[in-house]
Amino acid sequence: MFYEIETGPSRQIKIENKDYLFFSGTSYLGLSSNAIFNQNLKIAIEQYGSSFGVSRNGNLKLAIYQQAEQQLADFVGADAALTISSGMLAGQAVVQYLKTQDYHFIYAPQAHPAVWHEPVVAMPQTSFADWAVDLVQNFPKNQEKIILVCNAADVLKMSETNFDFLSNVPQNFTLLIDDSHGLGVMNGGKGVFSTIPKTIDLIVVSSLHKAFGIAGGVIFGKNELIEKISKTIFFSTCSPITPAYLSAYLASSELYQSLHQKLKNNVLCFKNSVSDLSIFKYLDDHCVFYTKNTDLYQHLFEQQILIYNVAYPDINGIPNTRIVLSAWHEEDDIKKLADAINKTKQTSARF
Repeated sequence: MFYEIETGPSRQIKIENKDYLFFSGTSYLGLSSNAIFNQNLKIAIEQYGSSFGVSRNGNLKLAIYQQAEQQLADFVGADAALTISSGMLAGQAVVQYLKTQDYHFIYAPQAHPAVWHEPVVAMPQTSFADWAVDLVQNFPKNQEKIILVCNAADVLKMSETNFDFLSNVPQNFTLLIDDSHGLGVMNGGKGVFSTIPKTIDLIVVSSLHKAFGIAGGVIFGKNELIEKISKTIFFSTCSPITPAYLSAYLASSELYQSLHQKLKNNVLCFKNSVSDLSIFKYLDDHCVFYTKNTDLYQHLFEQQILIYNVAYPDINGIPNTRIVLSAWHEEDDIKKLADAINKTKQTSARF
């Protein structure tokens, strides 16, 4: 069932003139409806306008891009960063460049389409752990340039990628990670970049649309790589990220920190308030709680709580049911959700 609303979502939405608590989406820090961030954005729009209709490689440049990209790079621990107008384009800017360099792509299970080097890529139909063991044992010896491609975390089924296998890979490689659901949430909000050994040739791409509340994407890597990608035709012909968002980001440093702490508090409150967390699969450092019990969606909806229940990415597949906590939620929201789950578990034989 799909519902249409008239305003952007926040902690509460209105469906057919009834108020529902909203525990879905990917606005992990709640920035899309945050009054302080939106005020900073309004101020920035007055200075920069609603868009920047110029190629980043044109003869007119805005200093805000370099300023924001340097702060993003410093935050995650990368040499450099490059922003672009979506997370999908961030991934594609990287893989399209790597294709020109004759890299051999090896994909881990469930790698996001943003980092596919072709319109369709056959994903390994195995667990990540089994894939990693097989990779180490059968690493291709006839390829000089190899890139391993994976996600930092799978929030559909709530599994975090274990990168311990990297130390056993028998020859040099480049690692490309999509960190769209970890950046801004995991590892103090810094995401996966600083957790990978510095000896690894690493590229990280991410959407900024989720936790960071910025309509765009970002690439993290070594200075030389970022410079080369920034000079490609693909990057030159893609629309740049709207500069007002980057200005709002720079003006909101303390806000990001406080919202990240609030999100952590909300997650802790939820864990302490739900009587039995065994129906959920979750990561210790994340705010999404997945369950195989699709009936939970309807039970909570009847109590005016809307959670995620969508077949994704295959619209004909089994609905993925998960609860998404955000920094926009208040403690009373979390406790109402937990009480509803506890009540459902007590009254339904399906739980």
